[in-house]
Amino acid sequence: MEPRMDLRISYFPGKFIQGNQAILELPRFIDLFGGKAFMLVTPSMEQMVKANGFDRYDYEIFKSACCWDAINGIIGRIKDRDYTVIVGIGGGKIVDTAKAVADKLDLHVILAPTVAASSAAFSACSVIYTPDNIEESVYYEKHSPDVLLLDNSLIIGASCRHFVAGMGDALAVYFEGRGCMHSGAENSLHGRQTFCALAMCDYCLDTLLRYGYDAKTAYENKIITPAVERIIELNLLCAGIAFEGAGLAAAHAIHNGLTIMPQVRDHYLHGEIVAFGVLCELHLTDSEPEEMDEIYCFCEDLGLPTTLAAIGLTDPSDADLEAIAQATFDDPYLHHENPNTTVQEIKMAICAADAMGRDRL
Repeated sequence: MEPRMDLRISYFPGKFIQGNQAILELPRFIDLFGGKAFMLVTPSMEQMVKANGFDRYDYEIFKSACCWDAINGIIGRIKDRDYTVIVGIGGGKIVDTAKAVADKLDLHVILAPTVAASSAAFSACSVIYTPDNIEESVYYEKHSPDVLLLDNSLIIGASCRHFVAGMGDALAVYFEGRGCMHSGAENSLHGRQTFCALAMCDYCLDTLLRYGYDAKTAYENKIITPAVERIIELNLLCAGIAFEGAGLAAAHAIHNGLTIMPQVRDHYLHGEIVAFGVLCELHLTDSEPEEMDEIYCFCEDLGLPTTLAAIGLTDPSDADLEAIAQATFDDPYLHHENPNTTVQEIKMAICAADAMGRDRL
């Protein structure tokens, strides 16, 4: 179906719940959606599942990439059972797999992310990888998750690096939403930007700049403060509203270009690479010096990458940079920013972002 750019489109989860020990609400929502659950659980959460009696539901410990082999394998094992809801408890790969399985089987889906590293649990799409963990495609579900259940006390058990990476991913929404709006590009749901999503882009940037450092400090010390709760909500909910309803552009295209390099792809988190992509996007779009300085300062304060070396490219060759720029150019998100951008402009923006980052060290 062709995109309809005369329509403004946003999707939202059916229910959003956040708080300490929020996971204890899980049986209530399983009962709400028919009472017969199949759960995908990350290994580190198996003890929690048993301690709370959730092992009365059928569950599987999930260790795979979110790939079609894993998705189809699960479908084959459960399709003849009378399940009414799929539950995903874990990180991005589990929640994306749970969404895809539920969509294929026309079941409800409840997601309880255990890290705040991206807004995957919010979205109505799953990033599909090869079994070797190389990004392959995006699968779009028919609707958003039925329940997004955020337990602060579980999420704060994940590493601070993941929490900060989530802020790096969320940092992109303001600049990419601005790019899509200016160019007239479609959003992630193949429609026009909603005013709600554009307002959420503004909220995300303002909240990150106000509360990001305080939240990181508290999170490092495993203290759940209002700042931590704000950023958990922002990474997992607000940034999802923003990116789906406003759209993706250069920062994510540059991420996708950079991840053709195994030393980047295999060792750095999505949000870390996106954060550097934001800095490249600022150079690519001739951002004002004051804005540039503010975003570099934010990344430096939080420990997000500001140089190529900080994402594993210590001495990239000219051929490496050309290949990254070409892969970025070939990515459809890049042209949401400006359809006239060239490969050489992308390459120069990446080099400029790195040069400024090194100069500020």
